[in-house]
Amino acid sequence: MSARALADRYRPGLLRTVALTAHNVFVAWDDFQHHLCALAVAQVVELHGMKPVA
Repeated sequence: MSARALADRYRPGLLRTVALTAHNVFVAWDDFQHHLCALAVAQVVELHGMKPVA
């Protein structure tokens, strides 16, 4: 199982503003270098080996 967040990424702009640099990108939980500039909008969990019930 792997977990990530769907996020918008920002960078500091001029005069205390922020600028959107990427929309709806996947950021891994262990990708700490991007945590400071990411605003998560959803958690995404990928399950391996799942089989449909029916």
